Order: sequence, then C-alpha cells, then structure tokens
Amino acid sequence: MLESLDVRSVEPFAERHYEWVGAVARFAVDPAAADHDRITDLGLAPRDEDGRVRFDADVRLLRPTADGCGRALLVVPNRGRIGAVPFGIGGAVPAAPLALPPAGDGFLLDRGWTIAWCGWQWDIPREGADAALGLTAPVAEVGPGWLRVEFRPDRVEPDHALSDSGPMFRYADLPTVDVHDPAATLTVRTSPLRPKQPVDRSRWRFTGPDRFALDGGFQPFHWYELVYRSSFAPVVGAGLLAARDVGAHLRSGHERVFAFGISQSGRFLREFLHEGLNVDERGEQVFDGVFAHIASARRGEFNRRYGQPGLAHPLTPAYGPPHDTTALLRRQRSVGGVPKVVLTNSAWEYWRGDGALVHQDPRTGDDLPEDPDARSHLLSGTDHLGAMAAFKALLPVANPVHALDPSPVLRALMVQLV
Repeated sequence: MLESLDVRSVEPFAERHYEWVGAVARFAVDPAAADHDRITDLGLAPRDEDGRVRFDADVRLLRPTADGCGRALLVVPNRGRIGAVPFGIGGAVPAAPLALPPAGDGFLLDRGWTIAWCGWQWDIPREGADAALGLTAPVAEVGPGWLRVEFRPDRVEPDHALSDSGPMFRYADLPTVDVHDPAATLTVRTSPLRPKQPVDRSRWRFTGPDRFALDGGFQPFHWYELVYRSSFAPVVGAGLLAARDVGAHLRSGHERVFAFGISQSGRFLREFLHEGLNVDERGEQVFDGVFAHIASARRGEFNRRYGQPGLAHPLTPAYGPPHDTTALLRRQRSVGGVPKVVLTNSAWEYWRGDGALVHQDPRTGDDLPEDPDARSHLLSGTDHLGAMAAFKALLPVANPVHALDPSPVLRALMVQLV
C-alpha cells in the first residue's frame, strides 16, 4: 500500500490551470498478502517491526488546480524519463529526463485529466547528473548466485560496467562477489543467433567489483555475454507494486484510472498484467484501462532475482511466453480486475519477428481469436521511434528515415479505450 506521498515541490504549469508536483511515494507492503507471492524475493527482504517491507519511489503529478474530469492517467516512465504529456500533438520531447513535460496541443489537459509518473526501476540513478525517476528497492538477503551481463557496443570500449549501461543510459551495477572468480565466463558472437565463442580467461579480467575489461577492448557489433556471481539482489518486482499502489491512490480521488507505457514501459505493463497485479491489497481493481505501445509480444526482467529492468537485449528468457493476449491475461482473469487493454505496434516490431505473436499461434501461424477485453493494432508504415527526427538523424542507417507521427492514431485509440 501507499503509506504516504511526501510532496517536495509545487509550481504552476505553463499557461494552463495545472500545477507540477514533485513528490516521493513511500510504500509499506505485507509479504504475506494475497498475490505478493508473485513478487520474487519479497519474502526475503528486511521487514520492519510491523512485518511490512518498505521502499520508496519518485513521483511527478500534473494535476488541475480547478475541478478535473475525474479521470487519471498513470504514465510508466521509459528508463526513468518523463518525456511529453501523452496523446498531445506537437512539442519536442526534452533531452533531460526530469524536464517539465511539453503538453503539445494539450489534448488530455484541456479535458481536465490528472497525469502521474511513478518511478519503478531500481537501477535508475535518482541523484546526480544522470538523475531520473527511479525507485529504491528493498534488497533481499540471499547468497551468491549466477547472472549475466550482455551488450553489443557500437564502438570500441576498453571496459564495461556490470550492467547494461552505455553512452545513452546509465544503470546501477550488480557487483561481482569475487574479482578473481575463476568460474566466471565471457563469450562473444558476431550476430544474435550465431553460436557463442568462449573468450579465454587470460584475455579478460574484473577491474573492480563493478567493471571488467578485455584485451584490445570490446569490439563494435559483437554480442558479449558475461556470466558471473553476485549477492546483491534488489527486489526488482517492487516496481510493479509501486505502479499498482500509485494507481490505487489515484483511484481514491478519480472515477476512472488508466495506465500508459511505451516500449520498455509498455513491456512493464505486459508484465504487470501477466502477474495479475491489477488488484490492490484490498482486492479492488486498480486500472480500468491499460495502453501498451510498441511493447510487441515481450515483457522483461521486471520480476526476477538479479533482474536488470533496463536491459535492451531481446534474446533472454524474460522475453519468453506467454506472448498472445489471452494467455497474458490468464492469471489476471483468474483473480479478477481485468482492465480493457489496447496494444499497438509499429511495423518495426513485425519486421523484427515478434509483433505478430500478440495475435498469432507461433506453431501453426494461424490468427488467434481477439481477446474479449483487448484490441491489438498494427500502425502500418510507422517505426519504433515515431516522429523523433532529430534522434533518427544520429542512427547509422544506410537509407533515409522518415518522420511519420503516429500520435493522431494513438489519440484516437485512447479515446476508444476510454
């Protein structure tokens, strides 16, 4: 449950009758509560005297200063970034993760919606130059266990962090238990599906508890996988509970509450539904509707020991089944509280090979019946990045990119979801 929402700052927002609120949400959850057994290692986290596990997360709110419309939208931040107000058209997305969100033409704001953002990633920095919306997860008390770090550099790197950190994003590391561990292994391949080739242990080494290096450096367009041991085990699934409980908090003051996520945060919402968490500790439904954009048929490392929520590599067990929507909703349907769901994907997710798994039998290729509570759509001709022309200009592509903007279609589908 959300124990408190500590407001740190309140300021006017642009020219609309809104205020921009910065806050920290503090949570206290009972590991023995119904469905909390779905949260990996929650029962191994330290408890306070009342038997509850506590943690906190960053929250931002755009709330109307006059009467609103009674509807709220929880936006799941993508890699800790606030981005723009969803479903607005126009206005460049700011580069700074915590910058004020541009409203564009203010579609939701002109209609009196409350918009909330809640940090959910344990590995997002919450302070310093790279600060974004994050979560401080409880840490489970476990012995050393095996995990892996995998990455593909775009340029020569002399060393690499024990995380999926790179030039664009910085994540917290999962330190090794032994910088001299002879059982740790490093493999390399030159395409995702080629066999892994072992790298001789004499050619690479841990340079500290959270970095390792390779003689000659890590080469561009090679896939590296380091398998090693750590005993640092944040309860990654606490982020799922944070989203649930902030959503439940919004419901206490609104007639309808929705959730929206793009790409990584859309995959987070698929994980949320897969775990059947759209019911709070009191047994009440949290979100009326869930909108996951360009999440494809994937989920992610959002609820597993040594999970790396920021991991971008597609070929891990966390991206496994269930893929199709009815299978994804099976547990949620068994516990109740199934929301209406909209799933949208661009042509990229289909060309990549997994977009169709949302609605197709992977063995026969036959189309599956649409789930009664969901609608899935292909936004034909669009790509994963949408209208981000400036960002696309930085990509090492052989052919010109386009700037097709799916925003009008997404807006129409949001209206349908409501």
